Amino acid sequence: MLAPAKAVEKMPKKMIISHVSHPAIEPYNQLILSAYQRLGFTVEFIPVPAKRGLVLLNKGVVDADTLRIEESVTEYPNIILIQPAVKQLKMVLICNSGIPCSNAVFSDEFSSILTTRGISLSLPKTIQADIVFNENLNTILELLRSKRYQYAIYAVDDELLTQLSAEFHTSNMTTPKFHHVINKSHQALIPEISASLSHVLNIHYLKKKQSSSLTNTNINQSAESSLPALPEEK
Repeated sequence: MLAPAKAVEKMPKKMIISHVSHPAIEPYNQLILSAYQRLGFTVEFIPVPAKRGLVLLNKGVVDADTLRIEESVTEYPNIILIQPAVKQLKMVLICNSGIPCSNAVFSDEFSSILTTRGISLSLPKTIQADIVFNENLNTILELLRSKRYQYAIYAVDDELLTQLSAEFHTSNMTTPKFHHVINKSHQALIPEISASLSHVLNIHYLKKKQSSSLTNTNINQSAESSLPALPEEK
């Protein structure tokens, strides 16, 4: 009697995921990584310029991208947004110190403002300033620091906004939602990815809320312990 053939071992599923070069992207990569690991995928992250990342995803060269604004993917037929949104970030105008920093700069045709093509799609069509595209978000900050440009439009979370505000002037613009996006060749996985991402986000924000509550409790306790003792009643 012939021995049964050895079962062929399935290779682990792998997703190649692009992401923009942004100083605050790593925590969001970790959230996306957790969502796919729950589904049995291995993940390889690839940093890419903002515009090129969309082109590669639309062509299927990569499987997904960590975070994108909805408006930035509408012209790409092979890119699908995953619900829920991963984060609602702030879109801010960043200005070098010593110059006015407000949305009035958008009406100045002699001003040049750095941003990416993706971000520009969410901007008002009435902007008269010269919009200069640079697809590397880290480079945008370096160009501001070198004073080669005075203005930029940037997507930030609260932590990064605090850091940038110590170095630049900032002016809040809008608060768009950012979504994980995939190539439509994986559309059969949408329910699984969406459910897994929802689970990971719920745990993440619950932990943040608990951490914030604990921090506030410690601050209150510390403040109470530093108060002078009340005189005893006689």
